[in-house]
Amino acid sequence: MGRRLILDINVLIAYERGTIDRSALGDGELAVAAITIADLPSRDRTGRHRRTHRLAGTCSGRDRKRCDALAYTPTTAAHRARLIAHLRRTDTRRGAHDLLIAAHTAETGRTVVTSDLKASFTDLPGVLAVDIP
Repeated sequence: MGRRLILDINVLIAYERGTIDRSALGDGELAVAAITIADLPSRDRTGRHRRTHRLAGTCSGRDRKRCDALAYTPTTAAHRARLIAHLRRTDTRRGAHDLLIAAHTAETGRTVVTSDLKASFTDLPGVLAVDIP
């Protein structure tokens, strides 16, 4: 069995468009945070909602056997609170959605796959990340 991965929104979009090498993800268990699915319409710069629905379907519909949508739970909230406390202690910031993805990563022990270097997931305690070009 492969690695357990969480796809950041940029990787999810590239995955669906076929612009990343899907084999690089191996036969791992794929997941996305529910916030990623909720954020997809804001990334639909073309105004073509069909693409947005297809992307959301990647982990909530037709590819459900390969990709899970992770719900925000009380346990996720506890991990998020711990990460917020860390950010306050270190006087650093993260985007709200990146912090939710990081909380899911810490909660599940999965590795987040991103191409957003600004997210700096690896600087957060208990968060594993892989940056891809």
